[in-house]
Amino acid sequence: GEFLHWAQKTLLAPAWLALALVATQDRTHPFGVGLHPAFYPMGIYRLLEREVPQQRIFNDMRFGGSMLWWLWPKFPPFIDGRGDTYTPEFWQQQYLPVIQAKPDWRARLEAYDIDAVLLPVLAPGRVPRLATALKADPGWALVAFDENAILFLRRTAANEAVIARTEFRHIWPGDWTLAGITPETAVSSIAEANRTLQLDPKNLLARTVVARAALVTGDYPAAVEMLRALVELPGSGPNYWRDLGYAFMKLGRFDDAEQVFAHMIRKDLARGYAWFMKFHIALQRNARTEADRCLTEALNAEPLNPDYLAARMKFDAAFKK
Repeated sequence: GEFLHWAQKTLLAPAWLALALVATQDRTHPFGVGLHPAFYPMGIYRLLEREVPQQRIFNDMRFGGSMLWWLWPKFPPFIDGRGDTYTPEFWQQQYLPVIQAKPDWRARLEAYDIDAVLLPVLAPGRVPRLATALKADPGWALVAFDENAILFLRRTAANEAVIARTEFRHIWPGDWTLAGITPETAVSSIAEANRTLQLDPKNLLARTVVARAALVTGDYPAAVEMLRALVELPGSGPNYWRDLGYAFMKLGRFDDAEQVFAHMIRKDLARGYAWFMKFHIALQRNARTEADRCLTEALNAEPLNPDYLAARMKFDAAFKK
């Protein structure tokens, strides 16, 4: 009675909120003919062509060649891929101080009359120092990103309309914790994610945002639909499996949840958490012996976890008098 009520109450607090969601993925570059998307952010190029007024753009060197092909003459690159054609002075005084976000990067961009910046995404949650500096500067707005690139616009009169339509306020490729997604921001976060998915339909961060927002708002069917796709990605890590099992439990689909947690145990993905969730399932089924075993396994995996220790004390007090 009282213990089961406590166990159900603790389950209402999503366990995934305790951990930052840092998913990994297969970022190997396959061999093939033509430019790899890492050097060719076509969705962002289309946005620039379609919606952004002509202006000077500062770009990472890797994008220069494809910019010449797709964006010239509207957006000629600040630098292209022909590194040996640039002087040492250009590298030391113009390009590197900006791309490395040296203290005078703002003054240099103003001196070059730059109102747009195109930078790479280095890895999930990793962006160049200049991107972090631009994100923190109120004079700039993040207006687009995909799996490989980020576009900022300066807040000018010419850019006001496009920024109003496209600015990202809740999603940031440099932060995969997604701590800013709350019930209050979920709807706008999903809208931002959907804008990115229009540019890059397989974007991992945007799909993760949709799943997280669904969990935050209690839309567990939508969360299950997205998470089922995410767990199939190579190297996706344990957190998608955790969230999928949690969503199944909230829907009362304990058999499906148990399959998820059994998979996590087999693959050694957050084994302590998986056993702890199996403990909750056993309690729901009034299978006390199985619950005891699962809780023991959870503590074997994480002996110092305070939630597991508290559950052991309460379980023993309730059933082992």
